[in-house]
Amino acid sequence: MLSLTSVDFTKPHDTRGEFSSTFRFYFPDTIRPGCVGFADSPGKDELVVYVMTTGNIIYTLNLSADFFLRSAVTRKTSKDSDYCRTFLPSSFTLHSPHYLIVIDHENLLVSLQDGVLLKLEKSDALPEGMLTWIWSLFDFALTVG
Repeated sequence: MLSLTSVDFTKPHDTRGEFSSTFRFYFPDTIRPGCVGFADSPGKDELVVYVMTTGNIIYTLNLSADFFLRSAVTRKTSKDSDYCRTFLPSSFTLHSPHYLIVIDHENLLVSLQDGVLLKLEKSDALPEGMLTWIWSLFDFALTVG
């Protein structure tokens, strides 16, 4: 489970505004330690959250400011649930992931158990609403002597 609490820095700490809510996101598998990252989307007023679970799935949560409004959450319908996308890199079948680092809202770096680095970049190659990632593997071998 991932808990996110919205904070409004423009109001005194004793004021409970419409943004004062805690949201709990439940995932089918346990969240990997060190595999939650945050980024701001520069073109939108939205928080991008990346979560990798022990099932090797990377979840992308695009949370707009409206998402954190209590009244907006109660109005959500199934067609509004496009804030969450999933991705399972095929390279995870050969390399077990270890740690997730968010570079920015469109780029991730995953360190793998065998020392290989996996860079993931969002691609706009598919139609609107579809999300795909371009990935690159970097294997650094040290030679001594």
